[in-house]
Amino acid sequence: MNKTQHEQDDEAIWQEFVRDISPLSKENIFHKKVRNLKVNTHINYDSVYSGNNLSEIRTDMATDMDKNTTRKFKQGKFPIEARLDLHGFTEKEAWLAVNEFVKKTYMDKKRCVIIITGKGKHASENDDIFSSQGVLKEQLPKWLNNQELRPLILACSEALPRDGGSGAFYILLRRHRN
Repeated sequence: MNKTQHEQDDEAIWQEFVRDISPLSKENIFHKKVRNLKVNTHINYDSVYSGNNLSEIRTDMATDMDKNTTRKFKQGKFPIEARLDLHGFTEKEAWLAVNEFVKKTYMDKKRCVIIITGKGKHASENDDIFSSQGVLKEQLPKWLNNQELRPLILACSEALPRDGGSGAFYILLRRHRN
């Protein structure tokens, strides 16, 4: 089957577009398969969802860090060592994935990770585009503040636009000490 000139032009444009793109390293990408990780989790789900958490993690949280580290973190200058993309997850699946992801990356001695929640769906076409209903985005700070995860986290900040903007969060994990 011969390609039309239009199809050939499209193919040439696409090849030019993807010429400099290289795939991400598979070991630094977490997908829904994260649920299969063997992480011992003893979680009281009722306390997670009822709000019985420690003080809230703010998205600009950067305590226990010197000014230089705080500035470097907020400017996105730490290399992202692992990603968790929560698109397509239910709330409970997302909670389990976040819990396993943070523990696993901490145990793997990773420092800076990113969790992509997405920005959320909009109620209807007539609603303001800025009135999103991002359930996962809203829940993530609460989950990170859980008694089991909070001690592993040094800081959390909304990602820069290049990494997902308001639909993603940088997480700086504490150094794993043996």
